[in-house]
Amino acid sequence: MSVEPFADFFMQNRMKKIEINESLKVPMLFVFKVAVLYLVWRILKYNGEHNPQFLYGYWARFYELMCFSLASSVSFVIEVLGYKYFNEGRVVIIEGSRGIFIADLCAGIPAMVIFSGLIFSYGNNNKSRLWFISLGLLLIYAVNVFRLTCFVLIQKHCPQYFKFAHTYLYVVATYGLIFLMVVLWMNKLAFKKSNFTL
Repeated sequence: MSVEPFADFFMQNRMKKIEINESLKVPMLFVFKVAVLYLVWRILKYNGEHNPQFLYGYWARFYELMCFSLASSVSFVIEVLGYKYFNEGRVVIIEGSRGIFIADLCAGIPAMVIFSGLIFSYGNNNKSRLWFISLGLLLIYAVNVFRLTCFVLIQKHCPQYFKFAHTYLYVVATYGLIFLMVVLWMNKLAFKKSNFTL
């Protein structure tokens, strides 16, 4: 079998412009943007986890600040619920329980990056994009406070379920919220022609 027919075909068509079906441009651009943002995030995350002085230490300080903020918010909710508690830095303990330590992975930053990246990558409505990302980040933070508060309460009242809750509660709550918000963004707000208002 000769490869000449293939070579002739290639040579004849090499100068033709490849035209992309108009209906595929938006999805292809979306996938490309998400892939680039994910690659940048993974590089930043890797460097932040392996080099304490990455970005002059601001990376580690940001995580620390986020974890302290979450611990303070959880402590506030626990106090409102009437529990005696102890809070020191990232640790929140209800009296008579083991409590929780809020590690970097519990900060919810990857979920916030995923959400922001998806919204940033789709559509052309920059005016709505700004407030929608802000709203989404606030909601993800609130869900994270709710999740961590549940963990503290589970440690107090039914610690045998802590591992199950720790494994599944965040995934279902946070990524369920992200999915719903991304669907809302894509269907109602992503493009300037949208007349949807909240």
